[in-house]
Amino acid sequence: MAVPETNSLKPAILLGESSFTREKLADILQRGGFLVSRATHAGAPGALGLVELPGGPEVALLYAAGVRLVGIQVRRTAVTRASWPFEDVLHEGMSAEEILQRCNDVYFHGQGLRRHRRLAVEMDIKAISAGRVLLTTTVNFSRGGCFVRSLNPFAENSPVTLQLAQFSIYGEIKGKVIYTLRPMGDYIARPDSPDQPIIAHPGMAVEFLPGQEKIIELWLVQAEKLLGT
Repeated sequence: MAVPETNSLKPAILLGESSFTREKLADILQRGGFLVSRATHAGAPGALGLVELPGGPEVALLYAAGVRLVGIQVRRTAVTRASWPFEDVLHEGMSAEEILQRCNDVYFHGQGLRRHRRLAVEMDIKAISAGRVLLTTTVNFSRGGCFVRSLNPFAENSPVTLQLAQFSIYGEIKGKVIYTLRPMGDYIARPDSPDQPIIAHPGMAVEFLPGQEKIIELWLVQAEKLLGT
């Protein structure tokens, strides 16, 4: 499957007794660059805490320690929406890709890197770094950054210049790579489709540099046109 390439593992606390939580979810998180612990005392400000709903006294302990909380819904019922103090909810019907994306969203928001609503939009772009040019598409886009599809993404912390492939008049956006998802040869598959990899979007998350608001707004206009909004 595709896993994030990072300079250090991201701390995560995983609490629950179901096989989904203890086996599949733990495996996805570990392959996704998280250092998984099952001890509440390991909680530290900014860490990710994943707790089977409805949770118990450990929720208050983790929240008080500054841990970013994500709920885990095990039963196959109507999906629960996140409510305070949880920032998101996962369930076993989600793909590994979606689980990692949601966990990274909450984690990087806790690091001050996720502040904006994302649009799930594919825009044809050029991504340029250190003389390399990728002709590719976005997976999503926001005022703070985007995810760029690539089987061979630029390295973490690389400076990146993005251009709309067909609308160069909209200017270019400067940013840096904050993490990557790379195909590693093996993958986690759905039980009903064992031959189909769940991770569909290897690539890189790009955080935009400040001071580009006018250009980013032009790109958002184009993104909303593509979405018909």
